[in-house]
Amino acid sequence: MRTNIVSVLLAIFLSLNGCIVSKTPEEDALIIYSQDVLTFCLQALPESGPYTWYLDGEPLPGAVEACYTYAPQAADCGEHTLVASAGADSRQWRLHVLDDTFEGTDPCVTDVEAAFAALPERGTRLALWDEGLIPWPRYTQAVLNEIGIDNHFQGIQRLRKGPCVVISGSNILDRTGSIFIACLGSRASEGAFGSNIGATGLPKPVDRLIMAVEVASGQLWHAGGMDVEGDILAIPLEEYQTDLVSKIFFYDLSRPDKPRRLDTCIDRTQGEIVYKSGAVALARLVDGTYLLASWDTRELHFYRSCTSEIADGFDQKNVAVWHTDALVVGEGLPEGFSAQTINFVRQTDGALYLVALDGNNGDLGPFLPFLEIENIAELFCVEFPGEAPLAEPRITKLASRRFSSGEEDNPLLPSWRIPSYCDFVAAAGVYLPPQGGLALYSAPHYRSAGLIRGSEFWESTAYE
Repeated sequence: MRTNIVSVLLAIFLSLNGCIVSKTPEEDALIIYSQDVLTFCLQALPESGPYTWYLDGEPLPGAVEACYTYAPQAADCGEHTLVASAGADSRQWRLHVLDDTFEGTDPCVTDVEAAFAALPERGTRLALWDEGLIPWPRYTQAVLNEIGIDNHFQGIQRLRKGPCVVISGSNILDRTGSIFIACLGSRASEGAFGSNIGATGLPKPVDRLIMAVEVASGQLWHAGGMDVEGDILAIPLEEYQTDLVSKIFFYDLSRPDKPRRLDTCIDRTQGEIVYKSGAVALARLVDGTYLLASWDTRELHFYRSCTSEIADGFDQKNVAVWHTDALVVGEGLPEGFSAQTINFVRQTDGALYLVALDGNNGDLGPFLPFLEIENIAELFCVEFPGEAPLAEPRITKLASRRFSSGEEDNPLLPSWRIPSYCDFVAAAGVYLPPQGGLALYSAPHYRSAGLIRGSEFWESTAYE
């Protein structure tokens, strides 16, 4: 008898107030491109509604059914909030509408040396949830993961579309090299992200990995430092322990939610240069062709694309080779060239620069994370004799700087606090904001408690 009364009361309550039991799509934050058509639906009790839909707080005329079809145009690019209600219950989606028609390359920087000098010494902390896309205990320092030896993150790049980043990872235990696509749904698509962790130290659920993509497996399992030019990602995969060989792959990330691997590949397992590749830099030159630099701890190898289209491949016979002995060092700067990541930066007058990111704990970083890390970024000018970058370049060190995630700012925590939010020995990368200047991003080798942590170094201090 009591069960029947409860059922009747529940039915009356639902008929008066409504109850949403599911929504489609299930994700709270979505990337949508102009010209896309996406249908949002609710399943509510009672099924008859009534339903009301709101876009950015305004009711949508005529939207009174359980489903609503959204078809944004180029003028709608930006951040939007879609809310659907059924009686007293409601559901919300955060939408990032991006222009799918935009093409081009990374912006040029008016004054690269000034922009490099303007980067803040301390970063702003970020974090994102792994969403269970990385099986435990991989990419941790757990004993069951052999304390993370050769299973770690190695590169990070912010993408120009959406509040998204791509992270590279190496996994010797499963012999796979991967990229992980993440979107920080609580952040804006343009400008600095700013800290997303708040007082709790935890990000919002919408700041998360959205995809894990296996790039290579077997012999080529170590994914290294990456670079992005426009929407094209260049990533090296190597075997650096025994075979000392590598391949460099390319991905189209114009749609971060749908990464597309290109047929183009620089094969360093055979041919003119057979050696490993730990990091690559990619730039589009003034004449429209692409220049790629590959770093192998002792030399930089420079490849030029056959045409202005990445799909036509790179010339793998005429390769310019530069050895670290040829480095020209500016007055008062430390000697030597070392890097875990290299990224090209173009100046508006056509000058080409290279940023090398590394740390002072060398190869011990992945194994002894309690060592205090000094994150180092160095700026180089790259000049080629003649008009075409085919001969050995002249590379000059112009600046050397140190960065930190600010953990030492807290007197209650040691500077080697684990987990760190910043490690240039692990994952680091340069980003060129459309509004000008430079930014840096970094992440440590490992995740912890379901979180991947990171830091942002942005010239502006006007964080939200």
